[in-house]
Formats: sequence, C-alpha cells, structure tokens
Amino acid sequence: MNVAFDGANVEYYLKRCVEEGQLDTVAHAIQLGAHPEGNVMFMSSRRSKMPIKIACRWGRIDVVECLLGLGADPKGTVAIAVGCGHTRIVERLLLAGIAPVDVLSKAAARGHLDIVRLLLDVGVDANETIGPGSPLASAISREHKAMFRLLIEREADVYATGVAEECMRRARKEGLESMLLLLKEHGVDIGEDAYDAVQ
Repeated sequence: MNVAFDGANVEYYLKRCVEEGQLDTVAHAIQLGAHPEGNVMFMSSRRSKMPIKIACRWGRIDVVECLLGLGADPKGTVAIAVGCGHTRIVERLLLAGIAPVDVLSKAAARGHLDIVRLLLDVGVDANETIGPGSPLASAISREHKAMFRLLIEREADVYATGVAEECMRRARKEGLESMLLLLKEHGVDIGEDAYDAVQ
C-alpha cells in the first residue's frame, strides 16, 4: 500500500496495514505518530479494534511481534487468537508470559486440540470451567475423543458439579453413542437404557 501519511489518516492506515499484514508500513505508521494501540481516544469503547487484536484475529504473527515490541497492551489477545484458532500466535503470546484467562473452554468448544494442549502445558487448570461450559462437555459435543482423553489425563474432573450431567445430556441429544461409551469407560453411569441403546 503506497500512501502519504499525515496526522489525519495515520491511525486509519495503521489499522489497514495490520489487517493486510504489511509489517514495514505498520512500523512506518507508528514512526509517523500512530499509537501502537490505535487511536486510544476513539478505541476506549471498541477495544477489540486495537491493532494488536486485529493482528491476532487475522493471524498476523509478525505484526503481533512488532506491536508487542512497541509496547502494545496484550490484554485479551490470547482469547482472540484462541477463538480464531491461531496456534502459533497463542504459542508466541504464552512464551511472552501473557496470562491466558478463561480461554480453555473456548479452545475446546472450537475443537482446537493443539491449543488446548498448549494451554494445559502452561498450567491452565483443566477444570477452569465446570458445568455447561466445561471443556469436557465441548469435547463430547464435538465427538472429539482425543481431546476428551487429553483433558482427563490432565486431571479434568468429569465428576465436578454438573459436568457428567452436561456431557450425558449433549451425547444423548446429539445421538453420540461413541461418546456415551467413552463416558461409561470413565466411570460415568449412563443408565441402563442408554447403555442398551449403544450396544
């Protein structure tokens, strides 16, 4: 993008360059006065529009690196990268020491096994969310046996409040016989009717 930057449009072009992954232009826009976090006066009510969050959404790892180096606030970036399934960005943010907050369930709900593993590897509690939001329940919904087993290996508690019930409800609702058997294999009483139905 060849543009003449001035004070009036530098913030707009920073956003555009971030979306397009034009690293040199991103750095140039910041040199010309754009704030690494976007126009903070106008962004306060729209923090998801911050350049670093846009870069996370679009999977622009080089731009994320650049903006982190320039002091952009990384708050909320892990959640965006997790939601979009950008494993490399999640890994980079975790290596930078950025704390993942309430993101394991989101990764599980979207079926991102590699990201679930990364989060567990850095110490995220497999029981971060229980009941309907449980990562185990998401694994059941997606009929994702490998994810379910990984979570169990990492001490996810199928007997935590509401978890077994939610897992069974989802498996029955979706007719996921393989998941009912998996629950039974892990000691969940799926009931005789359900057991007979999956034999």
